[in-house]
Amino acid sequence: MCICDLCIIITTNWEVHLHIWMVAHVGLMRLQHAEGSHIAERTYSIIVPNVPILFNPKDNKHLCKVEEVNRLKTKEIVKAKWIKPIGCRRPDQTCAYTILALSSADSANLFIRDRMNICNAQVRPKKQKAEPIQCMKCRRWGLFASDCQADKDTCRTCGGSHLTNTYTNKGHIYCVSCSDKTHASWDRTCPEFSQRCTIQDKRNPENAMPFYPTEHDWTLTVRPHRIPLDEHFPGRYTVNSLPTTGHKWSGKETCPTQKANKGNSTQRTKENPNHIPLNHNREASKPFGVDNQQEIELSGPTFDWTNKDEEEYHHAKNQVC
Repeated sequence: MCICDLCIIITTNWEVHLHIWMVAHVGLMRLQHAEGSHIAERTYSIIVPNVPILFNPKDNKHLCKVEEVNRLKTKEIVKAKWIKPIGCRRPDQTCAYTILALSSADSANLFIRDRMNICNAQVRPKKQKAEPIQCMKCRRWGLFASDCQADKDTCRTCGGSHLTNTYTNKGHIYCVSCSDKTHASWDRTCPEFSQRCTIQDKRNPENAMPFYPTEHDWTLTVRPHRIPLDEHFPGRYTVNSLPTTGHKWSGKETCPTQKANKGNSTQRTKENPNHIPLNHNREASKPFGVDNQQEIELSGPTFDWTNKDEEEYHHAKNQVC
């Protein structure tokens, strides 16, 4: 429950619990009839990657087809929308990210765990985390565009005083939050955005859960914290970093094998121990030394090749064939 500026926001997973709580506090029953107050059904949003662009989130027939294929109830998908505007797509883009808002937490958890099917594509969605609010008009944090008092729109790419869809200077980017020219305001690697996401995760413990918490125990699991790269892959366990036998290597000094390789890298030459000279001009059909009467060196005594030896050789060859 959140109370701010005479505004009460109540978030619950079960309508029965909300009804019992409001009945116990009879004075709050007047909220249903107060001016500007309403009770909206909670939805459970999931981010679906690699959805074919043939899917139309605004077409009810497409939503009904997704419900039928994935065995959902009718109108269980409350709404759907593309994350990136259609006008910002690449010419050769075939898939995009979609946000689906479901009325059932169980269905959302099953899709996160077991995948889902959209337009004959098997995709694995993720739970949408609570992220910091950014104004789409002035690109500042902590307010919506409906509450923004800025006179002009601010481009989310170059920071100019114009709409983003009229952006023409493609070589210029600027972040309004960081006042930095190395990335745009929509870049998710922005240091200001990363810092605000860390603060948001501390305020919302559910961001550490991959599923929406329900009465099932497996939905209450918590995602482990991300291990820093230096701790995940320590330098002392890398290849060629182990010390030699009888030497205590602390890991700060250079490995002895690396020193040896570094010093002799230019002096070493690969030598082939099997240098056997071959006579590439010889003919395979004739025995070695028949035409030029060359002497054959054997392990025993040497002898000359005579005409008689040649006749005996051909006679033995004919018998074998």
